[in-house]
Amino acid sequence: MKSEKMMISQNGLAYASFMVVKEYEKINNESPSGLYFNKAISFLNTILKNKGIDLAVPHCWYRWGDEVVRYYMPRDLKWTHEENVHTIVDWEGGIPDYPEGNVKELIDYNVREMTKKYAIKGQIQDFVDTIYEEAPFEFQRKYKQVRDFFYTTSNSGIMDEKEKRKLLIRALEEALKSFPSDDIFDDVREIIPKFKRLMDYGLNSSSIDLKILNEVSEEFWFLFCYYLRIHPKSYENVKRDTIRYWTEILPDKKSEFMENFRDHVLGFSRIIHKISTDDEIGSCASQALRDDEEFNQLFSEFQSSVDELDEFLAENKKKYRFGGLN
Repeated sequence: MKSEKMMISQNGLAYASFMVVKEYEKINNESPSGLYFNKAISFLNTILKNKGIDLAVPHCWYRWGDEVVRYYMPRDLKWTHEENVHTIVDWEGGIPDYPEGNVKELIDYNVREMTKKYAIKGQIQDFVDTIYEEAPFEFQRKYKQVRDFFYTTSNSGIMDEKEKRKLLIRALEEALKSFPSDDIFDDVREIIPKFKRLMDYGLNSSSIDLKILNEVSEEFWFLFCYYLRIHPKSYENVKRDTIRYWTEILPDKKSEFMENFRDHVLGFSRIIHKISTDDEIGSCASQALRDDEEFNQLFSEFQSSVDELDEFLAENKKKYRFGGLN
């Protein structure tokens, strides 16, 4: 809730966006990533709110923390997608109009201090950690530890493999205990027993690669985040039409998750055979197997039709010497 004394800053968001990009460029001779830009705006937004100034940032909590909703941001920002998970942010216009009163000075000072601390190469993870301190749900911070463990264990040759898996089991259990009770998350909550059972099987078996388990974990996290961003605590200054659209696509996102999850269960069950008779997830393996058989049957029929067409074309090429079918 905004304080009654909160002042909405005119031109503040445009100027703040401009400063974040330009100050980063001064230090690094390149434009910031989308990850850095989002963290910087979130950090600045929190600081100024504590001083009674609202930049009216359109933002929501999502996969990698608090992020702006791009199509509500100033038009002079350019978002360049170089890869699927990497975005570069540029400012294409001139210097925007200055915000009123002392807001410009506050933005200038805090952006410069923030840039000195977090814009240096290798500091982005500390920045992300700082932003997560303001996450609306404890589960977000707890599950971040799970994601961090997966990253560090896959990039560390020091820790014993069994110890890595023990740490991940404990981190996952602790995170899931903190799952929010709000009704918005009911669809995700009902999946947790199946998800945890599969992860337990995988983490307790050296035959299941940690990279695959990380993939399952990320898919669960992404599903949660689709629901997270429509929670009233998770967004500000986002229009109802956008929230409505995000809500309408939830059933599709859940179905997509379940399809992938069944495929994972089937794959795991071919290595850990007792999964196929497990009370919690055995039915998922059976359904995935049926779906797999159906697909193979359809593909076989399609291939047969293609083969018949090839035979027809080959036969008619012999008949029409002028090559009209070439």
